[in-house]
Amino acid sequence: DKDNVLTLLPDHADIHDVWDRLCVLYAGNETIVSLWDNPKAYITYNKIKFEKPGKYAVSARMAVRDLPTAVLIEVAGQQLIKKAVITGQWDSFADVPFGTVEIKEPGVLPLTLRPSPTQDWHCVNLATVTLKCVN
Repeated sequence: DKDNVLTLLPDHADIHDVWDRLCVLYAGNETIVSLWDNPKAYITYNKIKFEKPGKYAVSARMAVRDLPTAVLIEVAGQQLIKKAVITGQWDSFADVPFGTVEIKEPGVLPLTLRPSPTQDWHCVNLATVTLKCVN
């Protein structure tokens, strides 16, 4: 957008879940990926168009009711892992900053979210992922 922010919405996600429970639905006033309780499931955004190279701050809006869990985000061969904020409710979301990635040249790249291999996986609801150019 005009503020150099790429916002990835659930309706554009490719969901990979052999249990076939992970779904996109409307909750409150936004669309979310809900019922992410399968530790083998993952989400991919395949067509992210980066207009310019640079450093991008990555964050995700997530809801985790009561058990700690960590999410891994991978883009441009770089991985970021962050614990989700426990929000106490499935419809109460918190922005979780993951860190920055460097995009070396313009183009279309995928971004994947998956359970972190470093921690037990507990259910997460995902609203959006954002990438903000910071240079």
